[in-house]
Amino acid sequence: STQRVDNLRQVMLSEVRHFESVDQRTTESRRGEILNQDGLEAEGALVFANHCTSCHGGDGEGSLSAPALKERVPNMTDSQLIDTLLTGKGDMPAWSHFSDLELAHLRQFLIQRFGPTAP
Repeated sequence: STQRVDNLRQVMLSEVRHFESVDQRTTESRRGEILNQDGLEAEGALVFANHCTSCHGGDGEGSLSAPALKERVPNMTDSQLIDTLLTGKGDMPAWSHFSDLELAHLRQFLIQRFGPTAP
């Protein structure tokens, strides 16, 4: 019936508006949201294992296509780290499709594992 088509059209328009507004969030506003969340290192380790090890290696030692994280992360501010995750750098893709919480977890893991005070 035409009623069903109209309802489906409304649902689709609503979804498009929602995702367009999500896409328009700036790196700066997301950075603030991510930095205000308490990430969990263990959760970040899972994100790292599932998405980062193929290029950076399991221990973050780097590869031909990605730098060693123990050399990069200690020299980055929190904001630089988040910006790199959100926008990518060089051959590294942007991970902006991750939720703010996932990125907070990943940030916590990277700092604990590869940051200036890492073992």
